[in-house]
Amino acid sequence: MFFLIEEISCQKCQNLYLGLQQEVGKDKRTNLFERFADGASDSEDDFEIPHVDLDLDSSSDSDSSDSEGEVRPTVEQNLQADNNGWVQVTNDTDFRPVCDINFTVRQPLSARNIPEHCKDPIDYFSLLIDDDFWQTLRRETNRYADQFLGSDATVAWIEDHPSSRYTKWPANGVDITKLKKYVGLLLNMGLTEKKVRDDYWTIRRSQATPYFGSIMPVDEFNLISRMLHLNNTEREIARGEEGYDSWCKVRVMLDQVNKKSKLYYVPSRNLSIDESMIGMKNRVVFIQYMPNKRHARFGLEKFELCDSNGYIHHLEIYAGKELDMQHNEGQAFGVVERLMRESNVLNKGYHLFTDNFYTKPKIAEFLHNHKTLLTGTIRANSKGLPQGIKQKLQVGESKFWRRYDCDMLALSFREKKSQTKPVLLISTNHNATMEEKVIRGKTKKKTISNI
Repeated sequence: MFFLIEEISCQKCQNLYLGLQQEVGKDKRTNLFERFADGASDSEDDFEIPHVDLDLDSSSDSDSSDSEGEVRPTVEQNLQADNNGWVQVTNDTDFRPVCDINFTVRQPLSARNIPEHCKDPIDYFSLLIDDDFWQTLRRETNRYADQFLGSDATVAWIEDHPSSRYTKWPANGVDITKLKKYVGLLLNMGLTEKKVRDDYWTIRRSQATPYFGSIMPVDEFNLISRMLHLNNTEREIARGEEGYDSWCKVRVMLDQVNKKSKLYYVPSRNLSIDESMIGMKNRVVFIQYMPNKRHARFGLEKFELCDSNGYIHHLEIYAGKELDMQHNEGQAFGVVERLMRESNVLNKGYHLFTDNFYTKPKIAEFLHNHKTLLTGTIRANSKGLPQGIKQKLQVGESKFWRRYDCDMLALSFREKKSQTKPVLLISTNHNATMEEKVIRGKTKKKTISNI
């Protein structure tokens, strides 16, 4: 569990601090992790700061209306429509759809509900990990310690090993100050990496990091690691039974950071969904292998919804296809639907950008029905694509297809000779027009224009 505390807490608080620092004033940088390990406390005086009104709706006001009296063809009326409803079009023959999906969020890219005292990273960390979280961590850690130390097996072990570290557990349990120091050291370990955890307390002059020993002895740190809990193990639902939660041991923390991320920040219009890895090779069923992730091929897989500034608005941890993210339309559909619903960004005119794993015609239809735009590359073997989209193209050649029932555009484009297969893309926010773009002094047809 402490791997998740290190990864999620560190990432979330830094995103919140960097994303909101301009909104609240001073650029006073203080080492979050060192102050937190020293047991620094935060103020409880809150007030709501005024919103910053930024106009990001640049694409929805473009000239996209049809000429007066022009009738948009239906699939049934167009003889060139294929079995999936696609019509091959060009810039001249594409009946440009009237985009009725407008961005309705009044104050995007703005901080909100930020207390006046928030100036340092430790203050933003305390917004995400508040007093209720620390109370839960203290209560459940001490509860588990009582259950473990009171079991017959542990009592027998202590009798046979009177010098065991279990005898050093405080009679009244650990307090919140001790847990804050523990988490502070845990976050510092992410900044100063070593092969073995006990090496942080080594006394060798060439490798010593005396800061760790000055905060907490190694035996006490290891003992807290052994007892650390966020849930009551006696109430856990067994796997296979109704109501089973794969992440019940860290559910409190996941819900906490997701809730707080939405409370303090309004994302910009452009959103993105992608996965990342928490690198580890522990012997647990949730470990995934992703060969294309060079920094961590083995670990826990996270699905994240971010805005254009990199702020993580919502995250989910993947527990495997047999335990999580199941959907009749496939895993990609399930991930997109869940993240968008949990983030409460549907029916507001947001624009989602995805890679070829999350881009499907079915997903584009679903988002369009919920007044959300989609743009992304797509795999050639995806269901529902135009029949001729796999055709070979000449260098610089592009072809377009339109589905008028959901204003979806499909593009096949070959940019250069070394590119043997064309780039495939679908969008509900673009026209069948290639715009010229100057790159290093050369004019190239590079992008498609917005509706």
